[in-house]
Amino acid sequence: MKTEEYILVENTDIDLDKITIPDYTEDEMNVIKKLLEFTRHFQEINQLYDVFNVNLHDILIHYVLNANDTICRKTFFNEDDLIVINALIINYISSAKTLVESIEIFLKQNLGERFLNDFKDNCISLIYDKYFSYRLLIRLRDYAQHGHLPVYINDNKCCFDLNQILNTPHYNHNKKIKNEIDKISEDIENKFRNNPRIVFTRSIAEFQICILEIYLKFIDQIRETALEIVENFKNLLKNRPEIIYKSGDILNGFIIFFMEDSDLHVLNPNDDSIKMIDDIRFKIKKRLSEERKEFKKIFKKGR
Repeated sequence: MKTEEYILVENTDIDLDKITIPDYTEDEMNVIKKLLEFTRHFQEINQLYDVFNVNLHDILIHYVLNANDTICRKTFFNEDDLIVINALIINYISSAKTLVESIEIFLKQNLGERFLNDFKDNCISLIYDKYFSYRLLIRLRDYAQHGHLPVYINDNKCCFDLNQILNTPHYNHNKKIKNEIDKISEDIENKFRNNPRIVFTRSIAEFQICILEIYLKFIDQIRETALEIVENFKNLLKNRPEIIYKSGDILNGFIIFFMEDSDLHVLNPNDDSIKMIDDIRFKIKKRLSEERKEFKKIFKKGR
C-alpha cells in the first residue's frame, strides 16, 4: 500500500500550461489536507505494522521456537545461534517499539494531546502495567540499542537472563523495571535455587498479543475521526463538484491543488479510506483472536 508517489511531469502526458487549478478557500484546503494527511499517516502506521509482522515471520522462517524454549535452526548461517537469534529478536522488538511510538505521534498530530493521553491511560499504560513480558521487551530494545545482546542461550535453550541484564556495565536501567527484575530474581533464586531467567518463547508470544491489542485499540480510537474527515470531504465534493479535474490525460478525475512545498498535488476522490481502515481492522482482529487461541493451546493458561 503506497502512501504517496512522486512523478516527474516530463515522464507523463501532462501539459502544465493547460492545467487550471481551482481556487480554494482556506476551509476547503483544510478539508483536503486533513484527509490527505490522515490517510497518508495511517497507511504509514500500517506499513510499520507490516514491518513488525515481517520481523516475526523472519524469526519463524529461520527457527522453530518450542514451548520449552529450545530452538531448532531451519536455515544455514555462518554465525552461531546466539548471534542470529539476537539479531532477529532485536529487529523484532525494535520494530514493535517504533510502531507504538508512531501510533502515539499519529494521535497527537491528528487527534490532539487529550486523545493521546486517553489512549496512553486506557491502553498502553494498562498493557504495560499488566504484562511483564511487554515491559521487559520494550525496555530490552533500549538495552540492545546501547550495544548489549538481550537473549541468552544455554544448552540450546533461549531465555532472558536477569542477572546478566541487571549487571551489564555502563547501562542504567529504568528504575521501575530494575526494581521488578530485582524482585523476580530474588523470588526465583529463593524458590528454585537457580539462576533467575525469564522464559523466551512465552514472552515473545505474549508480547505479540500485546502489540496486536494496542494496534486494534488504536484503529478503534481513530475510526470516528476518520468518519468525520471523510464526511467533510464528501460535503466539499457535493458543494463543489467542479474541483474534480476533467481532461484527456492521467489527471482526469483527480482533485488538483498546490501545497506549501509548491509541488502539484493530486488526490483521488474515489479512494475509500473508511473501507481501508475497516479491512485492516478486520485483519488485525482476526489475527489477535488466532494468537490468543494459540497462546492458550500451547501454554495451557488463559490471559
